Amino acid sequence: MTKRPAVKATRSDPYRNFKFRILWEGRIVAGFNKTGTLKSPVKLGTITLERGLTHDPEFMKWAGRWVSERRAEAERPRKDIELMTHDVRGVVVERHKLLRCRVLEYTALPELDANANAVAIESMKLELEGWSRDDTVPVAEPGPADASTHRLDDLVAAVRREVPVRRDRDRARPGNGDGMIALFAGSPGTGKFQAAEAVARALDLSLLRIDLSHVVSKYIGETEKNLRQVFDAAEEAGAVLFFDEVDALFGQRTEVKDAHDRAANLEVGRLLLDRIERFRGLVVLATPRRDNLDDAFVRRLRWVIEFPTPDLAFDHLR
Repeated sequence: MTKRPAVKATRSDPYRNFKFRILWEGRIVAGFNKTGTLKSPVKLGTITLERGLTHDPEFMKWAGRWVSERRAEAERPRKDIELMTHDVRGVVVERHKLLRCRVLEYTALPELDANANAVAIESMKLELEGWSRDDTVPVAEPGPADASTHRLDDLVAAVRREVPVRRDRDRARPGNGDGMIALFAGSPGTGKFQAAEAVARALDLSLLRIDLSHVVSKYIGETEKNLRQVFDAAEEAGAVLFFDEVDALFGQRTEVKDAHDRAANLEVGRLLLDRIERFRGLVVLATPRRDNLDDAFVRRLRWVIEFPTPDLAFDHLR
């Protein structure tokens, strides 16, 4: 089932969670989570926009009225629009001008139409008479920070594609199916938590930050109970989970000298990993140093994103 964006008409920027945004007459009028590919510029082409939202009455009229009234395609008005692509930080990375567009197909989600101030769009197919790329959008030289950002974009796309979701009382909740685990590695101050916030925002989900010191007890049974409460609350809220400083539980086995502490950490780590792998959503683990973690544990992870130190991240700008 397609995930439908939660709408709050009073939000200052209702489109901030959408990767693709439509601009016309100097204002953003719609946001979309998915678009088709623009083919080499031709006189006549099409592009399909999917899983979107608009609050703009003029855009609603242009996009939907002519199709709902079954007007002939030749009678539907054409409009120049701009398609902007954003990364997870909300920064514009590409901008294309779509020339003389008209709507060929349009499917809205009726349950949001009733609100009158917002329309969720399942899909919209446009015909265009050509397009051009805006070369004034600055393209920075790639550096370590850019690599992290691209990996975050890929992570967001993978979660949208692979983690099933269902709707419950207009709230996004993970559904039946496997979740996803990501490891963010970098020194303190490199933006791991801020990146997790950006990922959650891009997915239109809340973020729960978990302090393991408040979860782990000297009694295994109590720890297991606490973990169950944390994960149950996250699934109920449809949230992304963020665990910081996981080294103590998943660190190199030689790092803990005391045999009893090592055994306790291994047991808690086993409980946590078991619960993470059964969680139906995204879990982000953070560590200041990747090489602190057990190699066997890291090899199990599909998503490992390195965050460079600030000096290294901006070397390419000097």
